[in-house]
Amino acid sequence: MARLFQEYGFESTTGQTIQGHAVSHEIDVVASKGNEMLAIECKFRNDIDAKISVTTPMYFLSRFKDISDISYHFFGQNKKFTQGWLVTNAYLTSDSKDFGKYYNVNFLSWDYPTDNSIKKEWIKLFFIL
Repeated sequence: MARLFQEYGFESTTGQTIQGHAVSHEIDVVASKGNEMLAIECKFRNDIDAKISVTTPMYFLSRFKDISDISYHFFGQNKKFTQGWLVTNAYLTSDSKDFGKYYNVNFLSWDYPTDNSIKKEWIKLFFIL
């Protein structure tokens, strides 16, 4: 995922542990471009029919709120996280999608969003390289 975001002009790093307001968190990918800094949670599933239930974006939103409004030093700059992304090679349940839309959680899954899913992005990336 870090590499995918780099293809779109982001600087990225993986496996960062940061202190939130309440507890520390491991962030799978931190990506930055311009004024944006993304906290990206990656969920890999081995089962071809796996679905991400609504509890996962709920949990992620809670973690994102805990790290929001704190300045962190990445890529030679102090920045605050501006967006949270939940990325998975699995499918999302309709409740997950509804929750994400309501609370502005960005998703990238195997087939969602329809026009920019992982399936489509990997094909683009494969042909770019």
